[in-house]
Amino acid sequence: MNSLLILAIADATTNLDALGLKNTDLIPTIGRIVTILLGLVGVVAVIMLIIGGFKYTVSGGNDKSVEAAKNQIMYAVIGIVITLLAAGIVQFVLSQLNSATK
Repeated sequence: MNSLLILAIADATTNLDALGLKNTDLIPTIGRIVTILLGLVGVVAVIMLIIGGFKYTVSGGNDKSVEAAKNQIMYAVIGIVITLLAAGIVQFVLSQLNSATK
């Protein structure tokens, strides 16, 4: 059991090192984690935008399908804008925290 725990800790340490999260201060580590999460959210929003565009293209003039596709595109664009604004806010806050702590 102890050897499995040691292997799990070693694996987690290796994964943290691969992400650039090993042996760093707390503020840059939080910044990297938030950046990764915001990147994932942005990718999901872009995928939803592409799916909405595809649904709009193949709607065949059906009013309900067109309206649903337009709503999906609008919500995806709003998601992208919110993600970009959140990334800017996070970078600003982390830079202020970083300058305040040094």
